[in-house]
Amino acid sequence: MEIAFFFTPVALRIGWADSSGWREREIRGPHVCVIPAGLLHECRLDSETELLVLYVERSLFRRVIKEKLASVIIAPSAHHDLVLWFLAMALRQLCTDSAARDAWMIDGISARLVRRLAGRLGTGGAETDLRRRALSLTALDKVQRFMEANLKHDIHVADFAKQTGHSEAHFSELFRARTQLSPYQYLKEIRLLKAYQLILTGDYLLREIALEVGYVNPDHFSEIFRKTFRESPSVLLARARGASENSRR
Repeated sequence: MEIAFFFTPVALRIGWADSSGWREREIRGPHVCVIPAGLLHECRLDSETELLVLYVERSLFRRVIKEKLASVIIAPSAHHDLVLWFLAMALRQLCTDSAARDAWMIDGISARLVRRLAGRLGTGGAETDLRRRALSLTALDKVQRFMEANLKHDIHVADFAKQTGHSEAHFSELFRARTQLSPYQYLKEIRLLKAYQLILTGDYLLREIALEVGYVNPDHFSEIFRKTFRESPSVLLARARGASENSRR
């Protein structure tokens, strides 16, 4: 099956054939489309855009969603999942940089990305109930912007809750219902994915990157990064710098 991530605001018209005939739909903005294997379809864009397309074995999705996909899925809930988009951007950056390209790393990040997207799609059948018991998308956007602006600072659940007007306990419950992660888990994902992007530039020292994403102790940062990505940040940084030097020659 095909998964397409459209990173920049763009008008996309997608058409596909199903049992009722030919269907078309227009969407705008950053979006995720899932297209089942073997489905006749076409996509038309009104302008150039940055995108990432993954081709995934159906069995990987079926293990998570537990149902057969028979038509195109437009994933509006995934649009607000910052962790999902950070994973997609990290994967796109890794695939674009030929010198830093590592098949093992690409497979690992791709698997995390697909599992997270499948988990988001798996909540689609309960969208009405989700809206009743989960943090609103407006509030989630506000919290995500606060997180991104304060990654280097010592921030806590109380700080996030203040952005929405909820108590800490109630905010944590609503946040988990919306994202399937606790606020701290979500913040950790964003910090590590931001660190991954900074490492790939080859422009910073590890201690600078650690401080930029909120880790005072570089050794602790390296340990968490390695456990998450199964790759030493120092090794990844050395490869990124080697790629930068080779490109200047």
